[in-house]
Amino acid sequence: MINGNPPKHTEMVKAIKQLKKKAADPDDIPPEIFTACPNTTAALLEPLIKTTWELERFPDEWKNGYIIKLPKKGRLK
Repeated sequence: MINGNPPKHTEMVKAIKQLKKKAADPDDIPPEIFTACPNTTAALLEPLIKTTWELERFPDEWKNGYIIKLPKKGRLK
């Protein structure tokens, strides 16, 4: 069942703990920053997510991402 309310703190902490280790996004913030202390991260992001949820709008920058192909074998240049 889909709930129309913003995510709760405990739900945000759970989602942060499930983040996969990967390269930084376009903001150059490595994921380890978020996963090092999930409770603190959730507390810092909670007002932003709540406002975004209530306005039903998010920043255009959140729509961007990069895909970079990384060769696994052969010439790596």
